[in-house]
Amino acid sequence: MFESALIARAESTRQIDVGLIAETIFFYRSTHLLLNHSSLTALTHAIQIDDLLSLLDRTGTKLSYVQPSFVVVSAGTPRASQFAAVTFGGRPERRVANYKEEIAMMLERALGDSRPTRKLIKAINDRVVRHKFSGDRKENVITDLAQQDARDQRFIRNGVLTVLRHLVPEYDIPADFRFELMDTGQGYAVDTNLNYESINSIYHKDIPVSHSTINSDFLLAHLIAARADSYFAANYMAEIVTSPVYSDLIRLKHFDFLARRSASERELVQFQDTVLSDFPRLGEAINSGQRSIKEFLELLDSAEKFRDWLATVNPDQGLIRSYYRAATEHTWADKLPTKSVRFAISAGLGMLADGVLPTGLGTAAGLAVGAADSLYLDRLIKGWRPNQFIEGAYTKFVGSASNEQLSKRWSMRP
Repeated sequence: MFESALIARAESTRQIDVGLIAETIFFYRSTHLLLNHSSLTALTHAIQIDDLLSLLDRTGTKLSYVQPSFVVVSAGTPRASQFAAVTFGGRPERRVANYKEEIAMMLERALGDSRPTRKLIKAINDRVVRHKFSGDRKENVITDLAQQDARDQRFIRNGVLTVLRHLVPEYDIPADFRFELMDTGQGYAVDTNLNYESINSIYHKDIPVSHSTINSDFLLAHLIAARADSYFAANYMAEIVTSPVYSDLIRLKHFDFLARRSASERELVQFQDTVLSDFPRLGEAINSGQRSIKEFLELLDSAEKFRDWLATVNPDQGLIRSYYRAATEHTWADKLPTKSVRFAISAGLGMLADGVLPTGLGTAAGLAVGAADSLYLDRLIKGWRPNQFIEGAYTKFVGSASNEQLSKRWSMRP
């Protein structure tokens, strides 16, 4: 469970979902971040340079770069749309020779030519590996697969409906909604009765015109992007972590690519609702600005035992049941008279201190410590349990809880 995750698309409108990235890194044993020129730029805007490099180094996150972008272009009369793989070429006066030059030019354009930018460019290029497409068609394999999808009129119609429901949920889709593709030999002519003027009057209330406008090509671009995500998930044999609209599109045609990720997401949601119902999710705490990436890295440093335990959870048993079982299972220490054990340890620590400095004050201090910190002694004699981290460092990170809330939570059993 939670073995390997591939984050192929973590953008939400114009911003990268930093909380989603952090939450995935925390719960999964291995995280692979698959970026293109736009998402890498968004990432460097969202996270400070030093924090971003620390995140990549301290978490062992793998970083790959996909050079082509998969888009929909249209031309001709009558207008025809085509699925295409487009590579960033740079300015006419400075063509890029390879993907590392592309990264350098793109970051200079986004962040300015400065010493920090040059530091970031070198650091990213030292860590990133270009995704290599195999086969004779190479990157065209995704456009070929998208063209196969275009022959499935039911998928095209349902896919466009899915995108509209995510982007403009307030739009009243007509009962006789139509969106059909006709292959002209030069691309696809679109036959639709969608009212784009009405759709964009809703869409542009939240999204500026400078960002995007909904039309047929924009809707089809979501379909090839979802196809790319499913391709990369199969290629890397990892659970695909992507934005909700692309997840729903993949489910329409390639549900098997999301089966394991959907199960993992359900486990995390149930764990949050049952064990941490009084707190926001880790990703929400970061996206809200309540916690920073720097603080997240400190949390990771304290989570080594919890994450090691998480990797041992049997998928057939589930996260919640495994958590409660580990937190409540009896050890040899549970069979001992608790007060006697606490007294013995406290007195023993005190007598050890008296052995070094024989004044009698050590024993008294040991007894005082035992009375004041019985919870610590329970942990000392019973060993580490996952709830110790969750009720300690994790809840401190996402918010504070009273002892009464914790007691109430532990009265629950799956």
